[in-house]
Amino acid sequence: SAAFGQIEEKIAIQLHDDFVIWFRGLISPTTWRIPGTAFAKAMDARSRILDNFEYLINKFKAEQTDGAEGELKSLMGRLCYGKDENGDPLSIEDLKDNMVLIVFAGHDTTFASLGSALHYLSVYPG
Repeated sequence: SAAFGQIEEKIAIQLHDDFVIWFRGLISPTTWRIPGTAFAKAMDARSRILDNFEYLINKFKAEQTDGAEGELKSLMGRLCYGKDENGDPLSIEDLKDNMVLIVFAGHDTTFASLGSALHYLSVYPG
């Protein structure tokens, strides 16, 4: 959570739980948002994730002062104060989508790395 600033425990737990629900829904056999289905639950979880990210973005920006170290030395600062290819600030929707991408990519990379490490340790135990 250091990359995104200080996160309250309640929000961290909610994000974790919602990411678990969202990941499970990614392999849903149907992509129709029918209430009660894994896909519908996943999309509801994604909405809560985006709401929490918006809260964290707004909180981070409110806590920063001009020239604050967090603006440039944290991932959240780089996202919040970054510019697009035209030199314009990123929209709140772009910020939230980038945060989802970063967290998902980090999870996927960690999962694959640990899986590979455990496989090779079991095949070559010494």
